[in-house]
Amino acid sequence: MCWDEIEVKTFRRAGVNIRYRLFKGDASATPIVFVHGWAGSQDDWLSLFENYCQQGITCLAYDAPGFGISQFDSKIESRRADFSIERYMGDLLALLDHLKLQRIRLVGHSWGGVVAMRFAARYPDRISELVVIGGAYYDPHNWIHFIFKWISWVMVWLIIAVKPLLRRYKRVRKFAVRRYTYQPLPEREAELVMNDVICSDNRTLEKTLWSGYTVKFKEVCPAITSPTLYVSGKYDQVAPPMFVKPFVEMTPCSHYAELQKCGHFPMQEIPERLIETLNNFWEKTK
Repeated sequence: MCWDEIEVKTFRRAGVNIRYRLFKGDASATPIVFVHGWAGSQDDWLSLFENYCQQGITCLAYDAPGFGISQFDSKIESRRADFSIERYMGDLLALLDHLKLQRIRLVGHSWGGVVAMRFAARYPDRISELVVIGGAYYDPHNWIHFIFKWISWVMVWLIIAVKPLLRRYKRVRKFAVRRYTYQPLPEREAELVMNDVICSDNRTLEKTLWSGYTVKFKEVCPAITSPTLYVSGKYDQVAPPMFVKPFVEMTPCSHYAELQKCGHFPMQEIPERLIETLNNFWEKTK
């Protein structure tokens, strides 16, 4: 089954048509649900989605509100919207209930990993295994973390400011995506990543980044009861390994995998190695 052959559908919630792709596979296999990162979309999961569909496993990937093609009906709706992690957890729960997906393997990337962690802590009966890729721990009392927070804040406004250039010049897009990767992405993958950034609602970019820094990880991590895998790229400049490893100490039944020669997007940079890492983890948790 090819990614482009899977019908794109929408689910209406809170003023947004949430775009998603669902492949229905073997009912005896645990479904896999993918949550993209900040300024991302379901297209980030193309390689993984296709791989598991070909194995006959039910897979779901979607655009969170304000990202990808899941856009607000108007700028007024965007200004009124709730951008808290709670809201995005609610979107995920509503979509799962709508599609009658009960117990799942939940895979989240970056900001989506934070949503996935909160979801797993709140709804442990819905999670078989949890995988968090490139999710960064934040301690408001750590000065290094505090500096990273404000660097991220500056980067948001820089991204918003250069969007017109990203739309217009391919060379600028190629330069921008290189900051997030260890090695150059294939042209198609690089264009998908940059298109996600361009399509994202500006207010969503601002507010969702800020809401991610409100999560109290010291309370969330101990509440995650499912087997959990934290994945980091060795050369990830967004969520360096030093910001990922603390999760392992705080999360019961958790594991850590560090991917060599990889930045923030292992799904695009080294999909085969990431799939192998996930399969090894799931094999251990059978």
